[in-house]
Amino acid sequence: MFDWMAQHPEKTVNFNNAMTDMSSGDAGAVVQCYDFSPFEHIVDVAGGHGTLLAAILDQAPHLRGTLVDMPHVIEGAKKAGILNRFANRSTLEAGELFRISAGR
Repeated sequence: MFDWMAQHPEKTVNFNNAMTDMSSGDAGAVVQCYDFSPFEHIVDVAGGHGTLLAAILDQAPHLRGTLVDMPHVIEGAKKAGILNRFANRSTLEAGELFRISAGR
């Protein structure tokens, strides 16, 4: 499925928007239940448009974050602008989890 999505990014807009909407509901609960303050840098792999990472960075102002997702999703994250207010302490990296984990 993810290989197909990478080849047809224009057809995955609804999927990516749905994942962002779903994250919006969960992000608040995650930051209320977990203390991220001991960390200096967090990496959100397959983090979509960055909703959860933005909530974490908002909760822990000293924290730096990296959003990693497939190239077309990162392009969508740039357009969505969810992480724009954290531009001085966040980065967006294009990568493919299944290729990274398999050493490809």
